[in-house]
Amino acid sequence: MHTFSQSTAEWVSRKEIRFEGSEKDPRVFISRDLNGTTTDEQYYGRAAYEVLKEFGKYDVNAEEPKQVLEVEMLDGTKFVTIKSIGQGRVIEEVYKGKQAELKLEEINNAKPTRNVKVQKID
Repeated sequence: MHTFSQSTAEWVSRKEIRFEGSEKDPRVFISRDLNGTTTDEQYYGRAAYEVLKEFGKYDVNAEEPKQVLEVEMLDGTKFVTIKSIGQGRVIEEVYKGKQAELKLEEINNAKPTRNVKVQKID
């Protein structure tokens, strides 16, 4: 579950996590974009292991990426999270409010694709 500010502003957030290196020397690179403001983070060694634990339930090295769609209602505001997992990275996009509604409409109007898992969070 995500924790978001109580702001009523509509926004879109994107996070890309790349995994590199080896088991003995892991490296994790995270790029975050919130409404056009980008920040980059790098983790090595022990710190990289901590980040990897968070994504341990996903097969980030799968050849064919998998997509996970989550829809949440928090304090009456809808959030849509889309995760693309595979090929050594995780890309997470989060939509809030009206942007979430627009994204769901776009998804509902799109042709179905393979490897999509829909998860409802209460």
